[in-house]
Amino acid sequence: MATRTVPTQRPTRDRPTRIAYIEITLIAFFTMGYGSTLALLRDEQGTTRTIAGAHAAVLALAGVLAAAAVPRLAARWGRSVLIRRSLGCMAVGVLCYTVPAGPWVTLPAIALVGAGFTSAIVGINAFILDHQHGAGPAALTQANALAAVAGLVSPLVIGLGAATVLGWRAGLWALVVAILIAEVVRARVDRAGPGPVRVFDAADAAAVQHRGWGALPRRMWWSFALIGCLSAVEACTFTWTVDLLREQGGFTPAVAAAGLGTVSAGMVLGRLVASRLAESWSIDALLRCAIVIAGLALLLALLARTPLLLLGCMFLVGLGISVNWPLGVSRLVEASGGLANRGASLASVAGGIAAGTFPFLMGAWADRAGIGTAFLLIPALLILAMAILVLVPVRPGLAGGEGD
Repeated sequence: MATRTVPTQRPTRDRPTRIAYIEITLIAFFTMGYGSTLALLRDEQGTTRTIAGAHAAVLALAGVLAAAAVPRLAARWGRSVLIRRSLGCMAVGVLCYTVPAGPWVTLPAIALVGAGFTSAIVGINAFILDHQHGAGPAALTQANALAAVAGLVSPLVIGLGAATVLGWRAGLWALVVAILIAEVVRARVDRAGPGPVRVFDAADAAAVQHRGWGALPRRMWWSFALIGCLSAVEACTFTWTVDLLREQGGFTPAVAAAGLGTVSAGMVLGRLVASRLAESWSIDALLRCAIVIAGLALLLALLARTPLLLLGCMFLVGLGISVNWPLGVSRLVEASGGLANRGASLASVAGGIAAGTFPFLMGAWADRAGIGTAFLLIPALLILAMAILVLVPVRPGLAGGEGD
């Protein structure tokens, strides 16, 4: 099958798009570095991997509930207010998560974080895809390339903090300050658009009018299953790579936390390359290539017996999983027939269910069989994702049409 199936469409980096990119990057600082904090938090609390995995489950459950509510909240408040309140909720949750206490404090805190960042991501993703029109997939991949840079920096900041007097919490406190500053800037950009409608509330009429789940195209539900598989892969990788580095690579806790940055480095490169390829390649073609890279790299990582080779393999895993989320969301919105809020929220529901279920199951399996064996769950998910891509393709212009 030919890969160059769509006309070249390049994103426009105007001020609203740039601030959207920045806010996605700040959210990614937590979501992509949070796996590093879990191992350190587990050491402080003296709990098992199952309890650590419960944090991922609570984070995801809160995200699922929030994402399901987003279409109605966006219709009531508008997309702009939704994003502001969601980021405020996330900031409060991050502060509570850093309180030195047991799971009875950190679990509710992570629920606030999950509800906040998921709602914000749904609103921002929908805005980018609406605002950029046909260049939406490329724009969303660009945004997530910057987010991957934050994912590269975040484990390093957390790991360095853990090794110094600052502690691992210092980076998260700085994140809260950055979120507040970003929202002040976005408020000014939002009011700068022409007419009385805020920039972030524009192009939202279809999503406001469409309220039912049952009328959505069947092809959209296959994309829902696909992004569930891809989100599970990414969540499991970021939640448990630190443990793999500690057990299989022999790294110290602080070095292993920083070593998660190799996955993020691969994601940076992958998203930078994919953001250009997405201008002319089909979404499905890029996803198929990425799945092959991730699967082969992960199997090689599980066979690696030297620290350097293990880190190199995890870099390639990051390269392969780099497009999972941005192209998965774009595919789901493409299959929705233009309902950006509804498609983006459904993507977060799928991602939240997967991210809450599979890291927890993987942690429980690792407690019994070892982390290396538990990592075999990821290739199985990649095979299932590939099967959906091959059997139920989505091409531009066919959403809601043939096969629905």
